[in-house]
Parts: sequence; C-alpha cells; structure tokens
Amino acid sequence: MAHTTDRADALATAFERVAADLRDGTATLYGYDVRTEPRPRERGGVSYADGWLSFEFERRIETE
Repeated sequence: MAHTTDRADALATAFERVAADLRDGTATLYGYDVRTEPRPRERGGVSYADGWLSFEFERRIETE
C-alpha cells in the first residue's frame, strides 16, 4: 500500500488539475449550494475531463 504522503501528493495533483480546468472553463460546477446556518457550508460537484469531483466545505464558527 502507498505511503500517506504518496496518496496526499496524488490527491493534490488531482485537485490542482480540477482547479486549472475550472479556471480555464473546461470544467463545469454543478449543484452548488451555500448555507449559513447552523454554520457556513458550501457543497456541489465539478465535472472535469477526468471525471467528477463532489465536495463539501464546512467552516468552523469562530467564538467571541
């Protein structure tokens, strides 16, 4: 089995490829959803040359 750093490098390369495709317009963003309650969250999917990427970002709420 590959080392964790090998897998992390492979994922980073794939994410960079998706980001580049989004920037140049060859990838398409689908199902984008933004919520602010109970905490900020964004989710959706990206169709790109090599396949499909689903994502969900959830941000921590800063306490005062």
